[in-house]
Amino acid sequence: MILTTIAFVLFFIEKQTLMIWLPNNNPANIEILNAIIDIANNPILLIIWFGPVLWIGIALFEELSRVFLLKCLWNISDNETWIFVSIFLTSILIGTVHLYQGMAGVIGIGLKSIIFCLYYYKYRRLFPLVFSHVLYDGLQFAYLIVQLRQ
Repeated sequence: MILTTIAFVLFFIEKQTLMIWLPNNNPANIEILNAIIDIANNPILLIIWFGPVLWIGIALFEELSRVFLLKCLWNISDNETWIFVSIFLTSILIGTVHLYQGMAGVIGIGLKSIIFCLYYYKYRRLFPLVFSHVLYDGLQFAYLIVQLRQ
C-alpha cells in the first residue's frame, strides 16, 4: 500500500510539473480510446481487464521483467555502486518502454521504477510490487472508466 501511495504522490507531482513542462503533443490513438470505451461498457470485458489482463498481462509481466533485469545485472558484480547503477539502468529501460506516453511518461515511469527497484533491493519480494502495480494501474483505469461513463 505504501508503494502505491508513493506512486500516486509522484503521479500528482508529475501532473503539476512534468506534464506541463513536457506535454505529449501526440493525438490519442482512436483504436485505444474505442477499446477503452468498449471495455467500460461491457461487464465481461471489465472482468477480463481487471482480472487476468491487469494482474498477469500488465503488473506481473512488468514486475517480473524488472526483477529479472535487476537480478541479471546484479549477477555481474556485488559492488554496491554497480547495484545502484543497475537500478538506474533498469529504470531508464522501464521508462523508455513507456515512450508512447510521451517524455513526461517516460520520466515519470522511470522515477516510479527507481522506487520499485529500491523496494525490491531492500526486501526482495515480488508480490508487493505486483500488488502495488495492480492498485496503481487499476485505480487509474477505474477513474478513466468513470469519466467515460459521464
